[in-house]
Amino acid sequence: MPNIKDIVVRMNSVNSMRQITKTMQLIAASKFGKAQQNLLKIKNYEKYLNEIGNKILTDINDEIIKKYRCRDAKDNLLLIAFSADKGFCGSFNSSVIKKTVEIFNKNSESFKNIDILPVGKKALTYFKKNNFKIIEEFSDIFSKLQTEKIHEFAEWIRLSFLEGKYDKVLIVFNSFKNAASQEITVKQFLPMEVEVKGAEAVPEEYIFEPSRLHILETFIPFALKTELTHLLFESNASEQGARMTNMMKATDNADVLIRSLRILYNQSRQAMITNEIIEISAGANAIK
Repeated sequence: MPNIKDIVVRMNSVNSMRQITKTMQLIAASKFGKAQQNLLKIKNYEKYLNEIGNKILTDINDEIIKKYRCRDAKDNLLLIAFSADKGFCGSFNSSVIKKTVEIFNKNSESFKNIDILPVGKKALTYFKKNNFKIIEEFSDIFSKLQTEKIHEFAEWIRLSFLEGKYDKVLIVFNSFKNAASQEITVKQFLPMEVEVKGAEAVPEEYIFEPSRLHILETFIPFALKTELTHLLFESNASEQGARMTNMMKATDNADVLIRSLRILYNQSRQAMITNEIIEISAGANAIK
């Protein structure tokens, strides 16, 4: 039978760990609620933005649209990986890293140069440690999800593409399904996969002031900023949901372990009391 003192020490240790996991669960739940609200807002905003875009993008041959579409060159690829700054969120980080490495290996022969831009400390640490060619300029975005910083990031990607620094930009992230479920997703950010319905598909007649092309010149960069914001919010909601779920499971496991230790403690204590009674009875009989 285990020593009672050892059982008490272990019970105290598990109880301390339970307090930590429960606190982390509550913090993640609070952050998850806010992240979910932000995601819902940006989804609704992007929905209406796309409706406006459908009324503007009517000619695939517009020079402005052609700049953002596929090009023949396949020299430079940019892989952007959205991980978390912290752990304790199950396979959230490892899934992103694994998928990014898989895409890197798959495209290593197709592209002459592949750069990796890790967003989040976990991905940054991994790719640094394994000597990948990385860009660190926007790796700290998740520390403060500020609109200005996100728009600066989107503008950097857009200009890098237009200037020919990169021919393709892929983003690897966890898309949000629900608090307990995330799906690893690869999104082609650039070149844009533009769906132009044509002028005949838009029955309304609009008068553009200034011209449609002038509006388009402003609309596309703004749409890219909105899309990147959506993907970052998607990843953030997935991270908080994964952490909340995993900490809840850890807390439940701690509760089960504490109950089993409590039973073991009671059994050991009962055995000790029984032995003491037997010894007292034996001593009493020996005196007689």
